[in-house]
Amino acid sequence: MKRPRSFITAIAAVVLAGAAAIAGAPPAAAQTGATVPGSIAGRVTAPRGGPAAGITVTVEDNGTASSWYAATAADGTYSVSLPPGRGYTVSFTNGRLTQYSPRTLDWAKAQRYTVLPGRTTRVNERLLPPAILTGRLVDEAGSPIAGAGVEVDMLATAGTVWTTTGANGRYRFDTMPPGEVVVGFTAPDGRRQWAYQKRSMSDADRFTLRLGAVTTVDDTLLPAIPDGAIAGTVTTAAGGPGAGITVTVEDISTASSWDTTTATDGTYSVTLPPGSSYIVVFTNGELREYSPHTLEWSQAQHYTVASGATTRVDETLLAPAVLTGRFVDTSGTPIAGAGVYVSISATASGVRTTTGADGRYLLDAMPPGDVVIGFTAAGHPEQWAYGKTDGDLADHFTLSLGTVTTVDETLLPLPAAAR
Repeated sequence: MKRPRSFITAIAAVVLAGAAAIAGAPPAAAQTGATVPGSIAGRVTAPRGGPAAGITVTVEDNGTASSWYAATAADGTYSVSLPPGRGYTVSFTNGRLTQYSPRTLDWAKAQRYTVLPGRTTRVNERLLPPAILTGRLVDEAGSPIAGAGVEVDMLATAGTVWTTTGANGRYRFDTMPPGEVVVGFTAPDGRRQWAYQKRSMSDADRFTLRLGAVTTVDDTLLPAIPDGAIAGTVTTAAGGPGAGITVTVEDISTASSWDTTTATDGTYSVTLPPGSSYIVVFTNGELREYSPHTLEWSQAQHYTVASGATTRVDETLLAPAVLTGRFVDTSGTPIAGAGVYVSISATASGVRTTTGADGRYLLDAMPPGDVVIGFTAAGHPEQWAYGKTDGDLADHFTLSLGTVTTVDETLLPLPAAAR
């Protein structure tokens, strides 16, 4: 059947139109819905109008909690590529001072910006004038204290910044946020104080920093307080001198600690700054005990050290747990030089030793509690008492203070494949 010419012409038009549509189709990414990024860009100027270089710019998507970062160039410009979206905030960090666009310190007042595909949202910002904190530390004669540590605690945010004094005793923080602070000083000789002339941070004066203002906090170093000491004599459970015992004094208020070792006659002495929250720890081998005569930190006595005085802390050591045994082969022959590893369950720690010529090992200062014991002989895989090749299947042994626990072990034969 012959079709009308008009019908053929119409079909041809449709085909041509389809070809034209294909030829002019967008890229495959657009057809499949891939996102074209946009950006936020702008220029940051200093409070007085010049370019602000090196400012950290943070763009946050408040819907997803995602963040993007950039730093301004020498001319103050920046650009951040972003997925299209709404609810972006832009912050600018100058030293310790962070502000949100447009020129606010309050996140709740920050403007929410929209980013469109392939488009740039422009966000310019002029920095707020920061607070400045400066001052000078001198001694009682007015001479500058160089190289002293300066600590500024920002009470609103619990943030802290540090610097040191220069040769003239001066310090300076140029880009601080507003708010209340306390200022502490640590002299090169270790003396520590808080302005004005307070020995405790809890007694320190508070200073209010304001945007665009300079706050000066000078201070005079307090005279040194003579140290005190904790000293005493350590004796063994049998009554003899406890020589070579590690003595640790901990100040639980500052997390500071001091160590020494007892002399051959069991005596020791530790020089300390005055304080009222010291505990004393004695370590004998693997056994750690607290004065007076306890394994529990919570039961340790708190000692006070007065200026120029010695607090006496004597200690009789607890009788340690003792672990011993012998490692032999299947014929009963001792295995010398074998490795012995004891895993202490309570502390997830371990201690190692080796067997002697008679195959024996001895650990004579162990803490109480459960242990598992591994042995390693040359040319043989590690094994665990009693006769286990897997540490998870090892027998558990309970050590007790003042008690000797004996764990002997026999070397397992090599697997057939290893012979």
